[in-house]
Amino acid sequence: MGPTILFTILAGLLAWTGARWSQTLPYYEEQRRAIPYRTLFTVALAMLSAGIAAWQGESMISKGFMALWSVVFTLIAVIDIETHFIPNVLSLPATGLALLASLVDPRLNWRSSLLGALLGLIIFYVIYRVARGGFGMGDVTLSAFM
Repeated sequence: MGPTILFTILAGLLAWTGARWSQTLPYYEEQRRAIPYRTLFTVALAMLSAGIAAWQGESMISKGFMALWSVVFTLIAVIDIETHFIPNVLSLPATGLALLASLVDPRLNWRSSLLGALLGLIIFYVIYRVARGGFGMGDVTLSAFM
C-alpha cells in the first residue's frame, strides 16, 4: 500500500474522530446549523483533500504534514460553517505543528515560517480590531496557521 493511500485512510479516521468530537464542544445551540450527513461529508472531504495533499508531497514527512493540515482545515471549515466559531483547540496546536514542520522538513525555512505566522497574526488582529463583528479571535489564530 502506497503512502498516499495510507495517509488518506488515516486522514479519514482522524476526520471521523474530529467530526464526532466537535459535536460535543460547548457551542451555542441556536447558532448550530447541522449539515445533513455531517460526519460522512467531513470524512469524505478530509480524505479527498488529504489524498491530494499527500500525493503532492515529496518526502514522507511532507506527505504526512500536508495530509494532517488538510484534515485540520476540513474540520475547521465544517465547524466554522455550522457555528461561525473556530475553536482554538484545533488552530493553536496546528500552528505549533506547522512551525515544527518547518524545522523538520528541509524544503521549509523556519525563519520564514515564523515570520509568516507573526505577520498573519498582526495583520488579522488589526482587521479584527477594526472590523468589529465580522471577524473573531478564531480567525486571528487561524491566520498564524495558514
